[in-house]
Amino acid sequence: MRIATRLQLSAAFALVALVAVAPWLSWALASFTTATKANAVADQIYRSFYERASARDQYFLYREEHARVQWEQGRARITALIHQAEPLFDSAADRKLLQGVSQAVDASELVFQRLVSNTRAMQATPDTLAVREELHRRLYSQLLLKATDLRNAIHALDASSAEQLARAYQHLVGGVFALALLMMGLILFNAVQIGALIRHRLLSLNRGAERISLGDLTHRLDSQGGDEFAEIAHSINRMTQLL
Repeated sequence: MRIATRLQLSAAFALVALVAVAPWLSWALASFTTATKANAVADQIYRSFYERASARDQYFLYREEHARVQWEQGRARITALIHQAEPLFDSAADRKLLQGVSQAVDASELVFQRLVSNTRAMQATPDTLAVREELHRRLYSQLLLKATDLRNAIHALDASSAEQLARAYQHLVGGVFALALLMMGLILFNAVQIGALIRHRLLSLNRGAERISLGDLTHRLDSQGGDEFAEIAHSINRMTQLL
């Protein structure tokens, strides 16, 4: 077999290996991309939670309208992020965690709206101020408990997304490593096989050429095989026949 043909076959084998590994790499890359997005969304939910907690505390202390607006904006952001996360968390366990976050958000919203109603009632009916103040503190305590539930739910979701990202990264690195190892194996195999063939054929040609140069015109080089060295040996043999 010609050396050029061997090289072409090696390239074909390498292409087949790439085609075989490509689906795994494509899946691993897609999983890694999805996991990266899911982890980023979980982090954004975490940040939005603390921003909303700050608005909650400000409203409790100062009862200002802009704090209520900030709370509502924070709730809208978290709700939007939850909808954004839904297609990114495909396992049943992750969907349950995401549902837990959504339920905790809704539960805290109900208590906060009661807090807002109580604040407005305090302003409208000053004669019930003492009772309303006590209710105000109790509602705030309930909000803190709901915030703890929400924080725990978000933490579980964030931890799950981090684990998902780590697994996807391992799969991606494993696929790339497997492909690189396969390619290196093919290159090393070809280098050893073709290198050994070239050394053997060159040594045979060199020895035969030395005998001919010393005057042994009856010596014939080994021209068996279909590689380029066999063609060279055959040409030298024909040349010596004419001398």
